[in-house]
Amino acid sequence: MINTDLRYLRVLILEDDANYVELLKLNLTSFKIKHLTFVSTFEEALATYRKRDFDLLILDINLDKEKSTGDDFARVVRSSEDSVPIIYLTSYFNEDIYERVRDTHPSSFLDKDCSTLELKQAIDLEILKQANQPQSQGVDTASNNKFFFKVGNIYKGIDPTEISYFFSENSTTYARVKERNFPTSTRLKSLEGSLKKQGFLRAHKKYLVNINHIEQIDTQSSKLKIGSESIPIGYAFKMSFLNRLQTFR
Repeated sequence: MINTDLRYLRVLILEDDANYVELLKLNLTSFKIKHLTFVSTFEEALATYRKRDFDLLILDINLDKEKSTGDDFARVVRSSEDSVPIIYLTSYFNEDIYERVRDTHPSSFLDKDCSTLELKQAIDLEILKQANQPQSQGVDTASNNKFFFKVGNIYKGIDPTEISYFFSENSTTYARVKERNFPTSTRLKSLEGSLKKQGFLRAHKKYLVNINHIEQIDTQSSKLKIGSESIPIGYAFKMSFLNRLQTFR
């Protein structure tokens, strides 16, 4: 069964109209969404986004007192290969606006005069889409082929079973081996497709984890434990991630 429970959805809202913020807060709270973060400027949105993880962005395209716009912020997000869903808010949606922001791959556009039902529907449709993503039927035994990471002028061979997870940071992907990080230019999305058979699953927009290194999963806090490290489980990935594990109750 698809989980459409919005209580744990983490939403970042970029909107500079104080009156409209209050309306959004009222509507989103009525959907039982508990984790809402409101910001009013491009700079504040960027600083907040870099410190925390979000499952959905709701962005005002045109910020009245800002040189930078909501879609400028979206481009920064997309530059890190982040697939977090984006819903745009605008009072002046037309073909020119659409052409301006289409490169940020938005999920939907909403007029600021939209009804509560239309807002709820836009969020629900995105969650349903994420939950309905194709799932693997299992994970094959890990291969013994080594990965080679460039370190200075040499390539260091590492057994993939030693990699606890890959993570993305500042447009670079790193392989975590014990307490050391090995950088690679290969993006997480590409690694996700090629490493499914070797026991690696996408748990978060920034993490691709080796299930053989997972020691504990806390479904309430949406975190998993690898060694002494705590790794978040993204809302959009949670259902497919858990469904692809062998769990016993």
